[in-house]
Amino acid sequence: MKIYGNKLLDGQEISRAAQAAKNVEKTDTKTKSISDVTQVQGDKVDISSKGKEVSDLMSVINQMPGVREDKIKAIQGALESGTYTINPSKIAEKMLKEI
Repeated sequence: MKIYGNKLLDGQEISRAAQAAKNVEKTDTKTKSISDVTQVQGDKVDISSKGKEVSDLMSVINQMPGVREDKIKAIQGALESGTYTINPSKIAEKMLKEI
């Protein structure tokens, strides 16, 4: 005998309750699968003009090189030749502007 909620259940009542629970699960599964198919067929996506504009801009940005090769080569050349100079005042000024 098992206690279920506030009631005592015997073996037959337990098996009927278990069968009823299985039936509910089967019904829920069938209902979900039918509603899921209906939802998938009915879904639609509309992109606003602003969304399309953002998408176009992102594609342009993604096509741009991430690194400015000309700048890198110029700095590497200056470093190798010993002509690269650092202006600490400019660095400090730009750091303060960002704060």
